[in-house]
Amino acid sequence: ADSYAGILEKGSQPRQVDSAEADRIIRWVIFKRHVTAEQGIEAAQHIVSKIEKTGNNPHPYIEPAMELMMPVVKDAVQHRLSEVLGV
Repeated sequence: ADSYAGILEKGSQPRQVDSAEADRIIRWVIFKRHVTAEQGIEAAQHIVSKIEKTGNNPHPYIEPAMELMMPVVKDAVQHRLSEVLGV
């Protein structure tokens, strides 16, 4: 099964949404929109229908963050190596 992070990052093709995933979507809608269970179920049905018909659009966040942070990490590692090795 694809991870949530992977689906969010890369998107997905249309696919069947199982009952466990549908339940997670319902809980997410209720939490994020502060709605009743009935409203959450109704909104989640639309989301599930969209996933099953057209899939998920990509929303990259991991790759752009890694690209942004790589120079910082590289500098930090080089600095620490120079401290440890006394160079």
